[in-house]
Amino acid sequence: MNVPIFDDFQVRRARRRLSERRATEETIDDVLQTAYSFRGSGKYRKIEPNQHSEELREMVERVATIDPENIMEIGSDLGGTLYVFSRCFPSLFRAISLDVSYPGRRAEFFRSFHDGVVTIEADSHDPQTVHQVEEALDGEPLDFLFIDGDHSYEGVKQDYEKYAPLVREGGIIAFHDIVEKPEDAWYNDDVHKFWTELRSEEETEEIVHHEPARYRVEDGDQQERIEQYQGIGLIL
Repeated sequence: MNVPIFDDFQVRRARRRLSERRATEETIDDVLQTAYSFRGSGKYRKIEPNQHSEELREMVERVATIDPENIMEIGSDLGGTLYVFSRCFPSLFRAISLDVSYPGRRAEFFRSFHDGVVTIEADSHDPQTVHQVEEALDGEPLDFLFIDGDHSYEGVKQDYEKYAPLVREGGIIAFHDIVEKPEDAWYNDDVHKFWTELRSEEETEEIVHHEPARYRVEDGDQQERIEQYQGIGLIL
């Protein structure tokens, strides 16, 4: 089998199905339902956000109040949050997705979400990557930065220190996974440690929900982790 041709078929079918869903969206809840329930094809079968849907909804509503034109996400995974951002910010001009790897033609798939999506496949900690982001911004500042990449203490600290200066006065920086997890959890990370430090220095808000989510990911164990140990932190 010619794999590139088959991959082309999968991404084209996924884009077509997503376009059909997008045409029916009228509210933020419609967009969230698409993000969590969309089923495409092959490698592009789903775009599920690895987020508690109510936390994601609240963050999007908060960020929408500043009418963001330029946003960036560090760590796009399957593309769910990028899709929600691209659909819920009417003023959006440019959405940068920075990820260390886009398997297959996922970057192309992401660029179908919005005409302003820019994908950068690189290590966010590499000094050259900062220059790539600056070039993509073409002299404009970021209005919103979502940090959801390397979850180690040093990793999230570097992402903050390297990219926070690109955010304008009055902009918003968000961190995912700020809730402390059990020490024996295989999905443990240290975002909460860095977040605790920032909380004592910056004006912050926390968005944490533990109730069952309205929109859920397909894997039940993953959904349980989402509802117990995630959370979003905002720096204003």
